[in-house]
Amino acid sequence: MTHISEGIQEDSLKVLDVLLEAYPTLLTDRSSILLKNFVELISHQQLSKRLKSREKLSWMLSVNPNRRVTSQQWRLNVLTRLKKFLQAVVDGSSEIEDEGLQEQKDGPRSARTPICISWKVHANNQQHIQLFENGGLRPKINSSFRLRSLASVMDSAEKGLSSAENLKGFIEIIIPLLIECWIEASPAQSAPILGNLLESESQQLMQQVLSIIHLLWKLTKRHDETYKMELWLRMNYLVDFKHHFMRHFPYSLQETVKHKKKDSCKG
Repeated sequence: MTHISEGIQEDSLKVLDVLLEAYPTLLTDRSSILLKNFVELISHQQLSKRLKSREKLSWMLSVNPNRRVTSQQWRLNVLTRLKKFLQAVVDGSSEIEDEGLQEQKDGPRSARTPICISWKVHANNQQHIQLFENGGLRPKINSSFRLRSLASVMDSAEKGLSSAENLKGFIEIIIPLLIECWIEASPAQSAPILGNLLESESQQLMQQVLSIIHLLWKLTKRHDETYKMELWLRMNYLVDFKHHFMRHFPYSLQETVKHKKKDSCKG
């Protein structure tokens, strides 16, 4: 995804669409890698001295004038995939919770036994894989067979956004970038009123920004009892949300211009 070639970057997003549509679980298991790639596609790191005299690395939106599409269109392409990925993470977590509740209702006998498969042995016709609980002409539709990714087998420490620490670190990086995208897409405050101020592309970008924040909010609520993530999110970003998302709402521009016209007429 972060290849130096812009064409490969664009193709990687198309492949990502296919995987998110066909088997999103294979991607959600590698969320720590993908989330970093999403950030690097639209921004770059720089030294910041905001915290007194201590320097730290922060992220800022990047601009590439040589890209075939505009910077705003490229950010829209990336954020659209990020939203789909986060939606897959939220949906996947919900499915796991629902399965746990269902097994509790059904009793201890409903516990599912995983099937370990060696693909080399299977390729040599030495191991039979039974996908369904019963054979015959009418197998059960609700099968326990699942395709397990290599990440869950080889690296059990990979927790992705299921870890409160990882989620908090990602939020601290992505929300400032999302706010910058929102500000960039918002109509200029000094623009004349000549029909609609908000272009379709800008509207789509702003929609993706809000959708991503909404999904992040859902993920923080799952860690709220232990880590008070929801309270942390409110304390750190609620003021920014109100300032940027509501204070300069597009229609307030028309009221401002009307008042200016009235004042000029009185003068």
